[in-house]
Amino acid sequence: MYRHRICDAQGAWIRTFDEVTYELPDTDCYKVLAKDCSENQHFLILGTKTKNPKYAKAVKMFLHTFKIELLPVSEDTVAIARVNGKKVPVTPDEPFRQFINTGVRDVELFRIVTYNQQPIYRVHSELFGVRVSYDGQGIYIQLAPFYRGKVCGLCGDYNFNQFREFIGPDKCLHHNSTTFGNSYVIPSDNCRAPEYRNPCAYNAGEGCTVMRTVTRDRGEGKQREVCFSLTPLPKCSDSCVETRLMSVDMGFHCLPANDATTKHLLQQATIRPLTEFRRKRQYMKATIYFPESCYRP
Repeated sequence: MYRHRICDAQGAWIRTFDEVTYELPDTDCYKVLAKDCSENQHFLILGTKTKNPKYAKAVKMFLHTFKIELLPVSEDTVAIARVNGKKVPVTPDEPFRQFINTGVRDVELFRIVTYNQQPIYRVHSELFGVRVSYDGQGIYIQLAPFYRGKVCGLCGDYNFNQFREFIGPDKCLHHNSTTFGNSYVIPSDNCRAPEYRNPCAYNAGEGCTVMRTVTRDRGEGKQREVCFSLTPLPKCSDSCVETRLMSVDMGFHCLPANDATTKHLLQQATIRPLTEFRRKRQYMKATIYFPESCYRP
């Protein structure tokens, strides 16, 4: 069930389920790492940094009607596990188990386990298909396959597509990791969330970023082919400037260069993304650079 991709937040960085790595928002506020954004809303997982050098991360997790916390309570104490605000006993020999009544029988909602005398915890809900591991320095989240494309947060949407990874809580596509990260920061009385420009609410960058299919030539003479990327990538329009470049290993589908259909597709690639290549067979792979975001100077 859990031999799937992991979202992990370590230090100042996070890697999403779809293996995009970027810098976490630099704030002491809690951030939404992962959330069930389907109508079921089974879980919500929050994370933040602490001032404890040994246990630099803290986790707050909501399952059903329960709040689970894995955190140090001060700058010089070890991490503990709390459920609904109360510390619970967890030892290598005796996990903590929480049951709920379904109306027919009691079933286990989640368990908290530890594997040695150090406070390294794992919260596992077989019922909801969620597993969160915590070692003080990192937070590691795994989800069951039925959550693919149904989650949101800094861990991404878990849909195996890296190119629309930065979807904010309002379903707005962010074109850089900074505004995307800040969109999932949760303000509180003790913590002010960073301000950011919502790309769906401002027109300054409207039309700057377009999605286009990348093309590459392969071979020579009569054997020459034109190869089209299986997935479109962001590109800055003529009046805009890129911020910084990112790279990805991209698959390509190749066609004979002199074929009339190929020539037509080459012309179309300049004005629209060629989504018809999404399910085509991959003939070659190449590293492609694309802009993280674009802006008008």
